[in-house]
Amino acid sequence: MMNNWEALGTVPYRKFHVYDMAWTTDGGKPFPLENYIICGAPFGGPIAMYLDPKRTEWADRPIVSMGWSDHELLMIISEGGLLRMYDLYFRQIYEMELLTEFHGDTTVTECHFYGNGVACMTSEGTIRVVEGVSRDLVTNPPRVYSLVPKLTNPIPIVVTAMAIIPPLQSRSGFLEVILGTANETALTVHEHGNETITEDQVLQQLPLTSHIIKLSVSPNGRFIACYLKDGIMVVLTHTFGKVVEFDSKSASKPIAMEWCGKDSVVLQWRNTGLVMVGPFGDWLNFQYDAAGVHIVPESDCCRIVTSTSCEILQMVPKATIAALEVGSMEPAALILDAMDAFEAGDPKADEQIRTIAMVRQLQGAVQTCIEAASADFDPAQQQRLLKAASYAKAFCPDADPAEFVDTAKKLRVLNEIRKAEVGLPLTVQQYNLLSPEVLVGRLTSRKKHFLALKVCELLKLKNDKVLIDWACEKVTQMATSTTQNYSDEEINRTIKNQLEPYGRISYLRVAKVAYKINRKRLATLVLDKEQQPEAQIPVLLEMNEEELALQKAINSGDYDLMYLTLITLETRLHPNDQEGLEKFFRIVLAYPEAANLLRIYYRNKVSAQDRSVLHKLLLHGKNYQEAGNAAVSQALQQVDFNSRLTTLREASQLYAQGRDSAFFRTLTEDQVELLETQKQLERRTQPKRDLANLSLHETLQVLIEIGQDDKTGENRWAEAEMQKLAKRFKVTDKTVYHLKIQCLCQRGDWAALSRFAAEKKPPVGFRPFAAAAIKYGAPDGDIERYVEKVTVPEDKFDLFVEMRAYGKAADVALKMKDKDRLQEVARACNDNVLERHIGEMIDRL
Repeated sequence: MMNNWEALGTVPYRKFHVYDMAWTTDGGKPFPLENYIICGAPFGGPIAMYLDPKRTEWADRPIVSMGWSDHELLMIISEGGLLRMYDLYFRQIYEMELLTEFHGDTTVTECHFYGNGVACMTSEGTIRVVEGVSRDLVTNPPRVYSLVPKLTNPIPIVVTAMAIIPPLQSRSGFLEVILGTANETALTVHEHGNETITEDQVLQQLPLTSHIIKLSVSPNGRFIACYLKDGIMVVLTHTFGKVVEFDSKSASKPIAMEWCGKDSVVLQWRNTGLVMVGPFGDWLNFQYDAAGVHIVPESDCCRIVTSTSCEILQMVPKATIAALEVGSMEPAALILDAMDAFEAGDPKADEQIRTIAMVRQLQGAVQTCIEAASADFDPAQQQRLLKAASYAKAFCPDADPAEFVDTAKKLRVLNEIRKAEVGLPLTVQQYNLLSPEVLVGRLTSRKKHFLALKVCELLKLKNDKVLIDWACEKVTQMATSTTQNYSDEEINRTIKNQLEPYGRISYLRVAKVAYKINRKRLATLVLDKEQQPEAQIPVLLEMNEEELALQKAINSGDYDLMYLTLITLETRLHPNDQEGLEKFFRIVLAYPEAANLLRIYYRNKVSAQDRSVLHKLLLHGKNYQEAGNAAVSQALQQVDFNSRLTTLREASQLYAQGRDSAFFRTLTEDQVELLETQKQLERRTQPKRDLANLSLHETLQVLIEIGQDDKTGENRWAEAEMQKLAKRFKVTDKTVYHLKIQCLCQRGDWAALSRFAAEKKPPVGFRPFAAAAIKYGAPDGDIERYVEKVTVPEDKFDLFVEMRAYGKAADVALKMKDKDRLQEVARACNDNVLERHIGEMIDRL
């Protein structure tokens, strides 16, 4: 096991074979990987490659760089600033220009990628940043902004190297760009609000022996490797303190400088293999025969890719050292030996276990064996270590088996995904960082649906996304098959039979895929299995199945869904031509509930200027009464007199066409006549009064007021017109009396009120005179005179109480022989003498 270990100072590293790379040319010769630039996605992800930029052009401009996002989207950037993004199958999913705001001759010179973005240096010295790269780029496009570093101090500063620290690892919480400069220092550039902050790290104070020509940041963002012009490599902390210095004794710039985990840096020169430098300046050289060697950095190791193999270079985990190092006397190594002795039949095998248990180190040793097993790539070695842990665990009665079980499950997953047909060589640390849920997503995107389902089953994860992705792929395969013509029903039945056993699943995405490949009926069949109408209906609308969407919206009983469908229908089927309008109304009017909602919606949109949509809908449905109502509603909002009159006449004509609208027609015609009469009366008023906006009662009241203001005899016409108007619209004498009483009291014309009351016996009696006089503050004598004329005792009592004539109220109550009313007066009067008098009255009763 230790034959692939090599010591970097005191720290052992291991380099082990993972895959044979079956890359050959068409002639069967080894693939010339040295002619290619490759880019590997992190977490054991795919590898993209392209020929040397000097020999490759893309979109008429050379490729500058490419990199992977956290979602395994391949980003390729050309010299002209064109950014394109591709999925795992090299299907383009997004494109954007980065240099639209710059001069035509501006180019991209260098790019650095991170989890969800990329930073690009331009020939002008501006840094263009794209961040927020996700799978949903259409509805959630990435943010693009510029960082403008200060590159004069006071003379122009030449940038010689570039690297980035992602926001999650930076001190500022923003993306930080590190620039090496020709004046032997480094600048840190980051965003702050709308400004760009440029900080000079003043590395001349270290000092550096030369200027930086290459930079690389560790995976945790805490260290920065700097390769200098004179061949010295310096490692700095993120606060720019020097950690280690290494002299490569090379006059040429390395073609690659990458971190191997967080503790060592791997340097590569063409045809000289790899040099790994440790944290104390120790180094190792790994020789390779082929020239085409490429390094893919990972969070805890690095992958080494050649034309024939893929290897992993990694620091040996501490648990592995403790358990497997030759001559180790660690408890983990001892229980491994004890397990081997037990399997060999040695009856004293358990003595070592008991000795470890006596010093209370057994549980820690079991833990170490479990960790060593999880860190190993060899299934046989994993089994051996887990077997030792299981054997020793029997001597720990309090040991928790959960970690052992979890590790066993984890290794089952890791061993499956590491197989060549899957090609995900994850270490256990990468697996933990990535999370099982993300791993399942990556298996799904690679169309490893069966394996993804097994992982979900083993780890008890949700499997709905895997099933739906499988269904989408199956629909696409069967619908586009060139060997067999599958009907929509056959495809639908296949999907149903496979997915029904898994319970409730959303079929929306499957339906969208079917629609996208022009299998509309299949999409509808699939969508019928969706149980949530609020999810079904937007997809049906997207598929232009408006009428079916309307049916389902009505069946759901959800008014929001009904309105959504109706408004979408209106937008799509209600063009300016009459044919589209007829089709829209025909669909809607077939469903009474939908038609009613649409009427409500249109009714709320009626304005003084327009009611056309509601009018057309109602006429199409021959609902003349409501059409007339809409016309009246519009008329009431119109300010212009002639427009209002015209609209009311139109309403009258609409009512005339309805069967049961005679009453409404009469009311409308009366309103038209009232308006015309009001307009005629307006011309006679001096000063002119606005009557056309008043009701009938208000008009009568105005005429009464004009008549009361007649001091010269010029307004005698007002009284006559008031009587005439009242007679025409059948206003009763009682109503006219009430209006006149109200008018005189509001004016405070108590003498006129008295004359009016004495003209003849009022048809309304004297209670309205008394009540209005009290309300508007008439003299008490006048009020009492009116109250005394009230013939109903109950009314008289109430009026005396209201005017606070408590003595008279008590006399009325006594005549009524009503003890309750007497007691009411006693409580209200606040007069001791009157209270005693009332008491005597009550006693007499």
